[in-house]
Amino acid sequence: MTTATLTDRHRANPTKLGGVVYTPPALADFLASQAFDALRTEQSVRILDPACGDGQLLLAAVATARERGIEIDQVVGYDIDGPALEKAAARLTDVADTKFVCADFLERVACESGPVDLFDVPNSSEHLDFDLVISNPPYVRTQTLGASVAKVLGERFGLAGRVDLYHAFAVAMIQALSPGGALGLLCSNKFLTNRAGASMRGLLLRELQISEIVDLGDTKLFDAAVLPVIVSGSRVKDTRRSERIPFRSVYEARAKVDVPGRPVPILEALTNRRSGMFSDGCRSFRIRNGLLDQEAGPACPWNPMDIETKKIFGTVRSSDATELGSLGKIRVGVKTTADSVFIRSDWRDLPALQQPETELIHPLLTHREIQPWSSQPGEREILYPHRDEGGRAVAVNLANFPGAAAYLNEHRARLESRTYVTQGSRNWFEIWVPQKPALWSRQKIVFPDIAEVPRFAIDRSGSIVNGDCYWMVVDDDDLAEVIAAVGNSSFCTWFYDAACGNYLYAGRRRFMTQYIERLPIPAPKRDLVDKIRELRVSEDLDRLDALVWTALGLKQSAR
Repeated sequence: MTTATLTDRHRANPTKLGGVVYTPPALADFLASQAFDALRTEQSVRILDPACGDGQLLLAAVATARERGIEIDQVVGYDIDGPALEKAAARLTDVADTKFVCADFLERVACESGPVDLFDVPNSSEHLDFDLVISNPPYVRTQTLGASVAKVLGERFGLAGRVDLYHAFAVAMIQALSPGGALGLLCSNKFLTNRAGASMRGLLLRELQISEIVDLGDTKLFDAAVLPVIVSGSRVKDTRRSERIPFRSVYEARAKVDVPGRPVPILEALTNRRSGMFSDGCRSFRIRNGLLDQEAGPACPWNPMDIETKKIFGTVRSSDATELGSLGKIRVGVKTTADSVFIRSDWRDLPALQQPETELIHPLLTHREIQPWSSQPGEREILYPHRDEGGRAVAVNLANFPGAAAYLNEHRARLESRTYVTQGSRNWFEIWVPQKPALWSRQKIVFPDIAEVPRFAIDRSGSIVNGDCYWMVVDDDDLAEVIAAVGNSSFCTWFYDAACGNYLYAGRRRFMTQYIERLPIPAPKRDLVDKIRELRVSEDLDRLDALVWTALGLKQSAR
């Protein structure tokens, strides 16, 4: 039986997995231009695409080299799709020396550096020493790869945390570069901002002189399930790095904006290095030009940082503000992984013998019930078969709850299908992430995970918080007032956009722990708290918003 290659096993259903999306010609040309701008030679080049598909990127690279008068020594393409490789070869017949290899490039690189069991394939005599490597590698998430494969990839390619397939490709692409050779990488922009991308951010800073980062955001320049980014740079020979790494981003403007002048295609605007607002005739976009803030290091999200923004951050740091994460632990809500079983609005309509005991039924807060400042549990309630034992959640004894036992047994097949629960030495009827039962009754700050603008509420209802929200216990009333005021302010939105920038489509933001824990909170001084309460009660929200900026030493016009 033939053993599937690593990439093959995770591209078996490319449409479903979103792993294979070929690059449109205009975007391929832009990527090739970015890559050649980073190239430190004007002589001849060997060009590689390690996941070349039908050859569009190689075609663009060849055209760009010829436009710039650079001689082409060889063009090499790898892919596991034989018919696509045949098409690529046919499109590049006018190149004297081409080589197309139907193989998994990750396995090829692994063998070059010493085989690992997962990559146990014969070695090849081809030398991995390219002047330009350009690629739109397959995007397959950690969850699809599986924990064991992701672990091996991480160990082999020096990546920590949750490893997506394109992370490994990035390492392999850099390893295939000759000193001074240039990289042109088109991939998901998730690594820019999420915690799992820290190892890849560190890799790029260590191994490359990054020429530019262009976050293409929600431009929808091609039919991919992810938001793309382009990273270009050259493999450095020494430890010297430029202090200035240009960083641009382009995202749709949600509010209607009248932009004068003719419509401008997105890639034309980027090529001409426009900034600010422009329209492509259908949508309005904003291009932000800045620099990568290297002082923050790879642990922090990457975002364009202009001079004014950096100045504002300096002002905030010099104030008496404290990062929210140091004031308490921010937790995600419960994750049942079987909501239809655990969450209902008709518990009292069930047959009498299958009605769970009332002490196990709790009010539930979801993103729908959270508004700025206030939250009110909705009709849906949660069956919570856990109790507190020494500060941790343990399963209740179902023998003491015959109604709940009858109900859960009715859904036993569905619950037992969650094999990860029982494999974790848990009972089949438990909630996957129950959090801390003893904390639900305490005063909490709650906010939705995904929203266009932040919505922070002070919850005193004792509700359980659903997994589409985050929460933290804040017993001090004054501190809770200040946190909610900052969380509901335009400053919070500005800070998120400037420091975190994990945007989704349709102008939505993700207010995850790793971003919100950095939110600066001014000290809850008596006069500040009293003024916040006064303005909140009188619903003078404009003055309340301005007060937050002032408390951080800023002018509201900094937005």
